[in-house]
Amino acid sequence: MKLSILYQYHRVFMASRMRIAIYATGVFCILVGIVALATNLFMCHPVAKFWHSTLKGSCISQLGVWFSNATLNILTDAMIFLLPMPALKRLRLPRRQKYGLMAVFALGFL
Repeated sequence: MKLSILYQYHRVFMASRMRIAIYATGVFCILVGIVALATNLFMCHPVAKFWHSTLKGSCISQLGVWFSNATLNILTDAMIFLLPMPALKRLRLPRRQKYGLMAVFALGFL
Protein backbone atom coordinates (compact mmCIF):
# COMPACT_ATOMS: atom_id res chain seq x y z
CA MET A 1 0.00 0.00 0.00
CA LYS A 2 2.74 2.42 0.94
CA LEU A 3 4.70 1.69 -2.20
CA SER A 4 1.61 2.29 -4.35
CA ILE A 5 1.19 5.73 -2.77
CA LEU A 6 4.87 6.46 -3.39
CA TYR A 7 4.48 5.32 -6.99
CA GLN A 8 1.60 7.77 -7.39
CA TYR A 9 3.79 10.53 -5.95
CA HIS A 10 6.44 9.53 -8.48
CA ARG A 11 3.97 10.06 -11.29
CA VAL A 12 2.73 13.42 -9.98
CA PHE A 13 5.94 15.12 -8.84
CA MET A 14 8.64 15.58 -11.48
CA ALA A 15 11.30 17.50 -9.51
CA SER A 16 14.54 15.55 -9.15
CA ARG A 17 14.90 16.32 -5.43
CA MET A 18 11.36 15.07 -4.86
CA ARG A 19 12.07 11.92 -6.83
CA ILE A 20 15.17 11.23 -4.73
CA ALA A 21 13.09 11.64 -1.56
CA ILE A 22 10.45 9.29 -2.99
CA TYR A 23 13.07 6.64 -3.83
CA ALA A 24 14.69 6.96 -0.40
CA THR A 25 11.33 6.63 1.33
CA GLY A 26 10.48 3.61 -0.82
CA VAL A 27 13.76 1.88 0.02
CA PHE A 28 13.23 2.64 3.71
CA CYS A 29 9.68 1.19 3.56
CA ILE A 30 10.96 -1.97 1.87
CA LEU A 31 13.71 -2.38 4.46
CA VAL A 32 11.25 -1.86 7.31
CA GLY A 33 8.99 -4.52 5.78
CA ILE A 34 11.85 -6.99 5.43
CA VAL A 35 12.99 -6.39 9.02
CA ALA A 36 9.43 -6.73 10.34
CA LEU A 37 8.91 -9.97 8.43
CA ALA A 38 12.22 -11.42 9.57
CA THR A 39 11.73 -10.50 13.22
CA ASN A 40 8.22 -11.90 13.25
CA LEU A 41 9.23 -15.12 11.50
CA PHE A 42 12.33 -15.74 13.56
CA MET A 43 11.18 -14.38 16.90
CA CYS A 44 11.81 -17.79 18.43
CA HIS A 45 14.54 -20.31 17.84
CA PRO A 46 13.36 -22.89 16.86
CA VAL A 47 10.40 -21.25 15.14
CA ALA A 48 7.95 -23.84 16.49
CA LYS A 49 8.64 -22.62 20.04
CA PHE A 50 6.36 -19.66 19.30
CA TRP A 51 3.37 -22.04 19.32
CA HIS A 52 4.70 -24.71 21.65
CA SER A 53 6.23 -23.12 24.73
CA THR A 54 7.37 -26.48 26.08
CA LEU A 55 10.02 -26.86 23.38
CA LYS A 56 13.64 -26.09 24.19
CA GLY A 57 14.90 -22.84 22.77
CA SER A 58 14.53 -19.13 23.27
CA CYS A 59 12.36 -16.24 22.13
CA ILE A 60 12.91 -12.53 22.05
CA SER A 61 10.30 -10.26 23.60
CA GLN A 62 7.10 -10.41 21.57
CA LEU A 63 5.90 -7.13 23.01
CA GLY A 64 9.18 -5.45 22.12
CA VAL A 65 9.00 -6.70 18.53
CA TRP A 66 5.39 -5.58 18.16
CA PHE A 67 6.09 -2.14 19.59
CA SER A 68 9.17 -1.63 17.44
CA ASN A 69 7.28 -2.72 14.31
CA ALA A 70 4.41 -0.39 15.20
CA THR A 71 6.83 2.50 15.75
CA LEU A 72 8.51 1.91 12.40
CA ASN A 73 5.14 1.68 10.64
CA ILE A 74 4.00 4.95 12.20
CA LEU A 75 7.30 6.54 11.13
CA THR A 76 6.91 5.41 7.51
CA ASP A 77 3.28 6.56 7.49
CA ALA A 78 4.33 10.00 8.72
CA MET A 79 7.12 10.16 6.12
CA ILE A 80 4.69 9.36 3.31
CA PHE A 81 2.17 11.86 4.71
CA LEU A 82 4.71 14.69 4.92
CA LEU A 83 6.56 13.96 1.68
CA PRO A 84 4.38 15.96 -0.75
CA MET A 85 3.69 18.92 1.56
CA PRO A 86 6.76 21.05 0.70
CA ALA A 87 6.14 20.59 -3.02
CA LEU A 88 2.47 21.51 -2.60
CA LYS A 89 3.38 24.55 -0.53
CA ARG A 90 5.58 25.90 -3.35
CA LEU A 91 2.76 25.79 -5.90
CA ARG A 92 1.71 29.15 -7.32
CA LEU A 93 -1.96 28.93 -6.46
CA PRO A 94 -4.26 31.09 -4.41
CA ARG A 95 -3.82 30.37 -0.70
CA ARG A 96 -7.27 28.79 -0.36
CA GLN A 97 -6.72 26.39 -3.26
CA LYS A 98 -3.23 25.51 -2.05
CA TYR A 99 -4.46 24.64 1.44
CA GLY A 100 -7.40 22.75 -0.01
CA LEU A 101 -5.04 20.66 -2.12
CA MET A 102 -2.84 20.02 0.91
CA ALA A 103 -5.95 18.95 2.85
CA VAL A 104 -6.88 16.48 0.11
CA PHE A 105 -3.39 14.95 0.26
CA ALA A 106 -3.60 14.94 4.07
CA LEU A 107 -6.80 12.86 3.93
CA GLY A 108 -4.64 9.94 2.91
CA PHE A 109 -3.14 9.96 6.40
CA LEU A 110 -6.47 8.88 7.85
